[in-house]
Amino acid sequence: MFDFKAEHTIERISVIRKNIILLNTMFKPQLPLFARFESKQIEGYANNMEDYWSNILDYYKQMWDATEDYAELIEGLSRTFDSMQANRTNEIIKYLLLSPLSFSH
Repeated sequence: MFDFKAEHTIERISVIRKNIILLNTMFKPQLPLFARFESKQIEGYANNMEDYWSNILDYYKQMWDATEDYAELIEGLSRTFDSMQANRTNEIIKYLLLSPLSFSH
């Protein structure tokens, strides 16, 4: 039922999902940290660094948003692929049941 392309697609979806999860686990704790740097809640660094921390925070927010978008996209692709495989399976079953070669009781 699954040809090489289907197996390859499943493998790629799994790898992309894993990578998105890894990115999210890296980004999530860093967002509030950079927000604290930007708002001067963490002291001990050079003065006048708010713009620097603000730029980093903005960049991280953009990356976070992009990974969320990619997660939604890959989830939609996965559902579409699953649906296509289910339809293909149904077509094969119909063919086998209606085939003149199928065994009758």
